[in-house]
Amino acid sequence: IDKATDILIETGNYLDANTFAVRSYKILRDVVTRYDGKGVSPADFIYVLFVRCSCKLAEICIMLGDHDKGTAVLEEALEYAERYDIGYFKSKVQLLLGRIRFESKDESWATLMKDGFYSAIIGMDFAIIKAFLHFFEKQGLENEEWVVPFLEYKNWINF
Repeated sequence: IDKATDILIETGNYLDANTFAVRSYKILRDVVTRYDGKGVSPADFIYVLFVRCSCKLAEICIMLGDHDKGTAVLEEALEYAERYDIGYFKSKVQLLLGRIRFESKDESWATLMKDGFYSAIIGMDFAIIKAFLHFFEKQGLENEEWVVPFLEYKNWINF
């Protein structure tokens, strides 16, 4: 499902990509909620997969401009990422939520982005750091006080 979703995104077929992303999200959400309600936890990797597919679905929601759905999916994913200490995807969730809030002109975007960016740096999650730095560059945020000290990372990663 993930590979098919990626191929559809690359070809600009966002509606079909959304169909596949929703399918994987629902499958994993059913597994997580079915077991959570009974007091029995599924294997830890199920939570990682759930948060990961939530991020993919949210990325497509952002592409389609469906910020409400993307926010709902990401807020639920953030709870699981925090509860099960899924650092890499927690940073990614914060990046995506920050993007949605930035586009929606919500003032809380900076705090969320800052926390996610610092978590990515501490965890040395270079792919996420690069995504943050790309967003900062694209939005003209490289002069923000909390971004400036880390611009050397951008040069280093791009090298």
